[in-house]
Amino acid sequence: MNDLIDTHRDYIRSGYYDNVTGYTIKNIYDALDSGVESPQAFRDRLLLENNNKDRANVLNLFKAYYWN
Repeated sequence: MNDLIDTHRDYIRSGYYDNVTGYTIKNIYDALDSGVESPQAFRDRLLLENNNKDRANVLNLFKAYYWN
């Protein structure tokens, strides 16, 4: 979750960087609704509730952690 709110670029694994910006702790907790029972469901809810903010980088971040 820290990778969603930090403002610097992190190397996660070969070929993947954390470039996600613009999310807040409130955005994260608001997406942890009933029915969110997996990282993928969290990702989808987070994007849905935030108008797909930085979608490509969020998807890439989840792939970097093997949660795609």
